[in-house]
Amino acid sequence: MEVRSENLGDIAGHIVNSTDESLTRLGVDHVDFLEIHNGPVSHQPELSGCGYAHLSVEDYLRPGGALEGHQRVQQSGKARLIGFITRGNDYAAAKQLIDTGAFSLINLSVNLLNPSARMKPAGMNVEHDYGGILSYAAAHGVGTAVYSPLAGGLLNDNAITSGPAHPTARGRRTSEAMETLLRQAKAMSFLSQKLNPDVQKEDHGLAEAAIRFVLSLEGVTTVLGGFSDAEQLEEAVACSGMGPLSEQNMAQIETVWRNNFGL
Repeated sequence: MEVRSENLGDIAGHIVNSTDESLTRLGVDHVDFLEIHNGPVSHQPELSGCGYAHLSVEDYLRPGGALEGHQRVQQSGKARLIGFITRGNDYAAAKQLIDTGAFSLINLSVNLLNPSARMKPAGMNVEHDYGGILSYAAAHGVGTAVYSPLAGGLLNDNAITSGPAHPTARGRRTSEAMETLLRQAKAMSFLSQKLNPDVQKEDHGLAEAAIRFVLSLEGVTTVLGGFSDAEQLEEAVACSGMGPLSEQNMAQIETVWRNNFGL
C-alpha cells in the first residue's frame, strides 16, 4: 500500500479503494495484514511523480489520513491487523505511531552492516539510523518484519568475492556508498566456512550467518528476504531453529563493527 502525491487530498479513501482493488485481483475477501509503505517522518516530505518513500506523521494521524484509512479497512473486516514501514532516521515519528496502539506490525531493516534497529556500538556510523526501534516495538507488543537481512544482497559469499552482488542488490546508492558497504561486507567474510575452509568453525556461508544473526535478535517476528530461486528460499528456511551465532563469532563481529564502521 503506497500513498502518492495525487492521493494526499483523500488518503483514507485512497487506502480503502486501493485495498478493494487489491483484494479483487487476489481473489480473496480479506488479508491478515495491511501495511503502508510510506515511512513516517516528522516533517512534510516532497512527494513527486511515483515517489512514496515517506509520509508525514500529520498525514498519518489527521482526519482522513492514513491511519483512518487503515482502520476503516480493518473495521470492515478486510484486514485483520495493520502496520507501517520504517526507513531509518525516523525513530521519533515511528515511536509516535507505535504509541497510538493501533498498529500491530512494522517493517524495519536490521542486518550485520546496520544493526542500529537493535543496537549501535559506540562510534558506529550508519547512513540510516533506526535508533533502536526494534526494541521499542517489542516492548509495546508490536511485531517486526525485517527486510533486507542481507543488506541488499551484499552479505553473501558471491558478492564479497569475485562475483557480482545479488541480483536484487539494486537501490539508490551512490558508487561511493556501495564501495563502503562492500568493504564492510568483506570484513564479515570470516563468518563463512566456505571462504575459510582451513579454519575450524561453524559450517555456514555468509548469507546463512547473516540470517541467523537477524533471527537471534530479541523482538524479531519474521525475516523477509528477496529470493531469486527455490534454492535461496530453502537455504533461508533452513536457518530457522538453528539458533544464534557462536559467542566467538559474535565477539569478532563486534570487533569488526568497532574497526570498520567508524566515522
